[in-house]
Amino acid sequence: MLRLPRAASGILICILAMISLCAASDARPVGRTTSDRDEDLMAKLIRSGQFDLAQQIASEANKQTEPLSDDSARWSIRQSEIETARRRGLDDFSDAEIEQAKRPIAELVSAYPNHPRQLFLRAAMIEVELIAAEVDLLSAVVNPGDKTRSDRVLRRLTTIASELQSLSDTAKETRTVLDSQRSQPRDHAMISDLDQLGQRLLVSRVSSQLMTTELFPVSSHDRLAAAAAAEQAAEQALSLLPSECTARKEVQRLRVIAMERSDNFPQARQEWERMFEASGYSDDPRTHSVGIRIDLRSGQKAQAAEQLDAFYGSNPASTRPSIEMDLVQLERLLSGENPDSAVIAQWLDFLSTRHGPYGRRRGETITLNRLRLQAGTDNAMDPAIVAAEGRRYLREGNLIRAAQMLASAAVAETNADRAVQRSIEAAAAFVAADQPAEAAEILKGIAEKSPSAEGASVAHLQAAILMTKAGTTALKLQPTLQTTMLLWPASEESTQAGQWLVQLYEAESRYDEAAIVATKILADAATDPLQENAFRLWRRAFHRYRDPAMHREGMKRIGETFAPLADQPPAIQSLYGRMRAYLFDRQDLDGEPLSTAAKDPRSEDFLQYRRGNGQVDFALPSDPDRLDDVAWRLMQDGRHDAARRKAIANLLLRSPDLSTDTIDHAERLVWSGQVDAAIAAIDSHIREADNPRETLTQSATMLGDSGNSQALRESIRLWDQLATGLPLGSESWHTAKLAAISLLYRSGDRSEAERRAKYVLLTSPPQDAPIADRYRQFVSK
Repeated sequence: MLRLPRAASGILICILAMISLCAASDARPVGRTTSDRDEDLMAKLIRSGQFDLAQQIASEANKQTEPLSDDSARWSIRQSEIETARRRGLDDFSDAEIEQAKRPIAELVSAYPNHPRQLFLRAAMIEVELIAAEVDLLSAVVNPGDKTRSDRVLRRLTTIASELQSLSDTAKETRTVLDSQRSQPRDHAMISDLDQLGQRLLVSRVSSQLMTTELFPVSSHDRLAAAAAAEQAAEQALSLLPSECTARKEVQRLRVIAMERSDNFPQARQEWERMFEASGYSDDPRTHSVGIRIDLRSGQKAQAAEQLDAFYGSNPASTRPSIEMDLVQLERLLSGENPDSAVIAQWLDFLSTRHGPYGRRRGETITLNRLRLQAGTDNAMDPAIVAAEGRRYLREGNLIRAAQMLASAAVAETNADRAVQRSIEAAAAFVAADQPAEAAEILKGIAEKSPSAEGASVAHLQAAILMTKAGTTALKLQPTLQTTMLLWPASEESTQAGQWLVQLYEAESRYDEAAIVATKILADAATDPLQENAFRLWRRAFHRYRDPAMHREGMKRIGETFAPLADQPPAIQSLYGRMRAYLFDRQDLDGEPLSTAAKDPRSEDFLQYRRGNGQVDFALPSDPDRLDDVAWRLMQDGRHDAARRKAIANLLLRSPDLSTDTIDHAERLVWSGQVDAAIAAIDSHIREADNPRETLTQSATMLGDSGNSQALRESIRLWDQLATGLPLGSESWHTAKLAAISLLYRSGDRSEAERRAKYVLLTSPPQDAPIADRYRQFVSK
């Protein structure tokens, strides 16, 4: 490949740049701000957003250098700076993007690990990380709820602090080695460069520490603490810096900023004046901006305005570009009595024109901070300014930024209706950007903050839908649906949220909770299907109560659910009457927590039959579901009252529609005195069962509780049969053995019960002490 002489390449670079810059809208000549022509050119191209041209020029220039030369290192760093500046406008300066921005330097270091300028190259790569952290910082300020981004800022700043310390230590060691040699003139130059590198690293350490303050609200405890830490870091750096160097001036400036962010305005003003007078900063906009910001924050607004007017004159565009001054001017516009939205929007556009996407983002961050700081005060800024910025980003296709700005406007909005409307706009942008979790968060938060606003209930239910799209678990979704029902009880969304909640609870077999919600839905949506569903769920809940304690808890929940609904529609009363008839135990029928004016005739007939102890005529229903309810309820009554068992069995055995292939049917046969038929039915049932062990357990338990001596003996046989098929000494084996021994003891065969207990204790003693004690209670003292 033909390589141009260095002079020729320099001419080519200038020609390319002049063509581009003259074609730009801002066609002023490249201003010289440093003694390095190339540096000024790159800065101008980057500032005007001409990254491709800048990279083309830098790449071509780098090709003309020797790899191990200073020029090679310098142009590699410039290439990295161009890529870093390009990424400053991204929403996410990710780790992958950091590697891309570092790539020109990393490739040089990888190819030449002992490059004479390796320490300087490392410093440049740390600078990329610092700028990426700043991009994260701006995003976190715009969207304070983005904990992931906030955590990444802190992680990156912590890593940077460690890297800066390590590099600083290495630079000191290298300088010490060179200082001991001083054998070549080049070593003297390198020592000077290492001194400057060490000074730059001190500046970066203070700068990164100061950056942390921007994560926190103005005047907050965390911000004040971070500012104090930054001031301390600056003082430590000043103690290590020579009295006359550029780095010292910069650290002094950063120290004053830390004082201002500590809200220590008198000291900040005093130190700024001392620094300004001693160091000749009169023509430095960056330092000048610090003093103006102190005036603004300490209430000296007229003095600040005077200085800014003097700086900008009648044509701000003609002034020397300074993002620091331009941002202070924005703060001035925002701090007025009645901030002019149009003027602020124009200045944000000016920032964008002058400093690109990065400048605009810095401006938006200040705008949002001011919006949050003034929220609820008489001088509160109109959130419409931020909302307009969000819509502008939306038009440009920058969905995430649009969503973040609209969300911030929604949070700051004091008008409830507008807040909900802006949250909906923000959510739509988040969804379009494939961020449903963020969309749900803004909808949910604003709706709960403004429940009386138009559309709040719709927005809240939509938040729940978006939570499912974001992968939210049912357990975490349930509180949101509960809140929808609580805040908007009479709305259509409440009914929809309730039905959804019922499905979630039922899927988790939480039938009590599902039934409670289904009952509450009836208060505002009394339809037959909903009433039927509520009863179905209560039925499933009751059928799971295995002992008296569970039943008592269930009855308590029913009382708590229905008592507040005493004056509700007939559907509630009808449901309660049906539950009393088919689900309540006999001892629960006396309580009347709810009027039963709306009676269901079929439920009432059955209730009267139950209350009359079978003395009232009652015809079994033909409807299969009702028949199953009657059979279940009467079987429960029989289990609680042995005196009623025969009558209940005779009634149910007359029905040809009840299944004969169940344990309940065998139990009815036992109650009617047909024990042989019951045993035959059980044997058949066990042989055909999918889970014979479970069927054996249920059958043995039923026969043992029947009170019939023949059935009791059959129960002992079944428990013995079950134990035979279980692992010797297992918990289930001991359960079966103890059940059989207990039934022998109850039947009067106490010697056999004692013999069996002794045998188990001798041959297969349980390891669990309580189980062993249960065996011992059958052994004579």
